Amino acid sequence: MPLSVGLEFDATIQKATSQSDASDSAFQSRFGIGLVSPIFYETEGNEWRDEIREDRFTLLQLKRVAMLVCRFETAQDSLHPVHRIKDHDNILSNRFNDALKDLSLSEIYARIQNVTDVTGLAALLNFVSREESEASSYDGYQDSKFFKVWEVNFTSLIKHDTIEFRQHEGTISGSSALRWAEFIVRFTFALTASDTEVMSDGDTLKDLNSLVYLPQ
Repeated sequence: MPLSVGLEFDATIQKATSQSDASDSAFQSRFGIGLVSPIFYETEGNEWRDEIREDRFTLLQLKRVAMLVCRFETAQDSLHPVHRIKDHDNILSNRFNDALKDLSLSEIYARIQNVTDVTGLAALLNFVSREESEASSYDGYQDSKFFKVWEVNFTSLIKHDTIEFRQHEGTISGSSALRWAEFIVRFTFALTASDTEVMSDGDTLKDLNSLVYLPQ
């Protein structure tokens, strides 16, 4: 069943770094913040904020997240401004990468199900050519753009046990940032749905909203 997470959720600021040159006044105030939420599960008649102590998802659960990412990529694109979805070299499609673009959704589900480890999942959802992949390993943070430029970065699982949902545009609005973080938490909670619900063909905003309540 879909989980509805309240506005209050636990998050830790994992890292804040400045990538700007201090001498460049145009970028002095820009920095990146990563919000990392604990993993939760829902028990009937209890608060939703029961934490899973193992601190990581299983491979099966990660596969379900990957399926939902591919299924709803187009629907999620419609929630973002054009400059975050089209012709953007740093926001590449997971669903339409070179390994998946010619496959139907059911065929993509089969490819994801056949993956045997996290590295294989990252290699499929963040696919690059053999020449590019030989240039650096799938640890998520090598000096290669090919592992940091996706709407959703699965390669960070290998090094940080996290999935990076990168599509939202930069903002200085706290409420906007929290709405996006809350939505992503709810989106990943959808992995608790049944296989039938996850592996459906419906890929519209209406279908997404029925599984995960959309941000307002």
